[in-house]
Amino acid sequence: MTRVVTLSSSSVLTGDSDHAVANRHRELEAAAEAAAPEFVHLRPDAFAANARQWIGQVRTGDTVVGPYAHAVTAPVHEDDLAAVAARALTGSIPSGEAPVLTGPQPLSFTEQVGILGATLGRPLRYREIPHAAARDAMLSGPWMTEEIADSLLRYFASCVETPTPVSPDLERILGRPGRTFAEWTADRVAEFR
Repeated sequence: MTRVVTLSSSSVLTGDSDHAVANRHRELEAAAEAAAPEFVHLRPDAFAANARQWIGQVRTGDTVVGPYAHAVTAPVHEDDLAAVAARALTGSIPSGEAPVLTGPQPLSFTEQVGILGATLGRPLRYREIPHAAARDAMLSGPWMTEEIADSLLRYFASCVETPTPVSPDLERILGRPGRTFAEWTADRVAEFR
């Protein structure tokens, strides 16, 4: 029997019809459901790998600049996503499930940069820049659209007041806690040097 596993997004749960990221992933999920008799939608929240956007800043200084220093997410390690995807593809996760996948710790951007600095043995700090400056910086990237930048910045702003909760789904599926952000940074030291 054909089974489709999508890498969707927890943003689909927002109910925000103006959320460009959520809308694209809702369309992806609907297409998978229409195409295959069995499907599983993996809905990760923030990726630990998003910290790669800081590589250039870390290599050239001790300050990382970005929006919403106190936005709290629970970044998930991509190796954990792969492990869950393997279970979904082999049928270990029942068809129709849509697990929300987070890392085991809620962390602000400031805390993430601090952990990265500790891993590198350097005193890194995060400096918050205004929303408009962050939007301009995001739009300077080759793949970013205004709709996605606005959706992401609204999400980060919401995570200041309402931190992303840690989901139990990853641990339930894998039978162990997810890898921490510190483990992710330890796995990626060479990329930041």
